[in-house]
Amino acid sequence: MAFLTLLDLKRKGKKLKKRYQIDVLSATEHRARLQSPLWEKNEALLTDLKRYLEKIPEVSAVRVTPLIGTVTVYYQIPADFPKSRVQEIEQKLIAIHERNGVNGLE
Repeated sequence: MAFLTLLDLKRKGKKLKKRYQIDVLSATEHRARLQSPLWEKNEALLTDLKRYLEKIPEVSAVRVTPLIGTVTVYYQIPADFPKSRVQEIEQKLIAIHERNGVNGLE
């Protein structure tokens, strides 16, 4: 399963918006820029998200902009990235949001 590929992000964009209030602002083969009103001016949450994402071996860099609530992720994800790992990452990201007082994510 491809994870965070351009095609995948375009297909998943509506799901991200509906489920997590995340908009895909732009995406290329190795970079995605995401925005959420939940992240605006929430420096603690974005710092925690950045720390976690930077620990993922396939992620080369993460930039956050708390003022406008954006996260830019630079990555090199193999096509055979396991779905179980995607689900594990998703659950950890939800837990980070909850720990920072952002509840209601599925």
